[in-house]
Amino acid sequence: MTDEPPRSVEPESHLPLAPRDFQVLLLLFDEPMHGYGIVKASEEGSRKSVLDLGSLYRIIARLTREGLLEDVTDDLDDSKRQRRYYRATELGRRVARAEAVRLRALLDSERAELLWQKP
Repeated sequence: MTDEPPRSVEPESHLPLAPRDFQVLLLLFDEPMHGYGIVKASEEGSRKSVLDLGSLYRIIARLTREGLLEDVTDDLDDSKRQRRYYRATELGRRVARAEAVRLRALLDSERAELLWQKP
């Protein structure tokens, strides 16, 4: 694995996000979770998770290298230290917001209205 230089602290330089990256940032936006918790939370409201543990840990490693996630296991009490916990950094939250704004702008366009009309 090569060491990649950290990306810019400007949220827009991280856009567009891959759907799985965006989902992980959304799930970790306001509370830390461990890997299995992230997968289970991704299943809520859907029939099938789009995240699996194998790809999740690659996503976590990359987003951590990019400064969008951080490992907060050491900040937790001893009862929770059996697993690694992650949360979005301030930059990660700013990137998630910027991606949500970008997606909303796409969906608010006149052309996107065609998606909601009956055939």
